[in-house]
Amino acid sequence: MLSYQKLAVIRIQPNSFFRRTVRRIFEEAITEQRFLDLIDDLSEKRQGLYYTDERETLHSVVDFTIREGGLKLPANLNSAPDLLYVVSVDYLLLGLLDHLLPSLFDGKECIVWDLLNKNGGSLIMDAEDRFVFSIVRKYWPEIKKAVAHNPFHVISARKAIAILHNMPQRTPGIGLRAWGTGANAEVNVHISIQEDTTPWCAVFDRIVTRGISDIIEAVNKKRVKEVYDPEI
Repeated sequence: MLSYQKLAVIRIQPNSFFRRTVRRIFEEAITEQRFLDLIDDLSEKRQGLYYTDERETLHSVVDFTIREGGLKLPANLNSAPDLLYVVSVDYLLLGLLDHLLPSLFDGKECIVWDLLNKNGGSLIMDAEDRFVFSIVRKYWPEIKKAVAHNPFHVISARKAIAILHNMPQRTPGIGLRAWGTGANAEVNVHISIQEDTTPWCAVFDRIVTRGISDIIEAVNKKRVKEVYDPEI
């Protein structure tokens, strides 16, 4: 039996201190910061390679874009054809936040977060993001020591879409009767971390040696496939 995980950090049911939304935002921001450290390391090892951080400039599927020459490789940790999903499976992070974050917040930060939780409006999502990003950056040395250093895994959007098309049973909520009917929905494609993804360390080494063009080529790899084309 395959072990399936969603194309995102694993989330468990929240309990006491934070409502689900803030726990999710902190969970994502901490995981993104861990990956940011790895991209910094990659930039140091590959001359001419750099990245842009797009998390605070717009709400989109792209978190970071790795760039080299005229090439770019967008990455998402949670649709560009060359988009990579970066996955970190951490079952303990949400529980850790219940104990870690209250010990880090000072009085003013507790007040700000209380205001964000009790008020709504069109700008609330941006306010939450800015607060969470600033907290993670401010306390990153303490957070980094406390969180597990689980490995990252990579799967391209193209490969995820191929799994969606070839194995619709991997997509909960889409019945086989409705497959191909054009029904609109946002879906979760379940993948096997062990069999469907590539360790980030392997992608890292390929970029250092051959550049991001090698990864873009791998994402766009094609093969000829025989299919039935009945005349009668």
